[in-house]
Amino acid sequence: MKGFVCTQPLFIHRIEEDASYIEVTTGYGVARCKKALLKDAAQTKHDLNKAHMSLTMVVLKTFEPWNPAEWFIDFDVIESPKGIEFNNPIDYPNMKLIEEAVGFAMKQFKLKDINLSVNMSDTIQYKDSILGQQTSLFNHHYITIKPTSDRDQLLDTIFHEMRHVDQMVKAALMYTDGKSLWKGMINDNPNEYQDWTNTEYWYRPWEMDARKAAAILVKRWKQVRGEE
Repeated sequence: MKGFVCTQPLFIHRIEEDASYIEVTTGYGVARCKKALLKDAAQTKHDLNKAHMSLTMVVLKTFEPWNPAEWFIDFDVIESPKGIEFNNPIDYPNMKLIEEAVGFAMKQFKLKDINLSVNMSDTIQYKDSILGQQTSLFNHHYITIKPTSDRDQLLDTIFHEMRHVDQMVKAALMYTDGKSLWKGMINDNPNEYQDWTNTEYWYRPWEMDARKAAAILVKRWKQVRGEE
């Protein structure tokens, strides 16, 4: 994907086409592909349908100045991870820091034997202000990180998204039937799931928990390395 502008890994919800375009609906909007730009439009649609039916994530990509969230000319399939894997299609130079931070978070959260894919992307949920995202499907977990020159912010983002993985692995957070369910201390009954679907982002308990955990891990990371 070198030379391309890419989205983060996405699940396909629906595929439609007309005489001129193929439209792919994901959880964050609709991206269109002009058939005239494709070498084999029928094969492209077949491959997209295959990814859709198998619940496999894809990365949409195009060249600047197009936004791949709206227009794409190609895509890559992201296979379900086996163990821990790192994908760096944008040639981010400091992957060693990413790998060390992910390993540090796994030890701190006591995460073992998980399937995790860590993806670097210039595009996160199509919003410049968002630096990270986490997605889980069955026992496969994906986090996407947008590079930043601010090292503390990068660490905070990694630890925040890894906390979401931890929440999913330990079933504190659950998404089902369009609802966001949380089981934890902030609930009326901490031992039962409570529906927080309509809660504003900053006040969702899993986001508050992730922000707190990330801040603790950034401080602990620096202490271990004698940086403070």
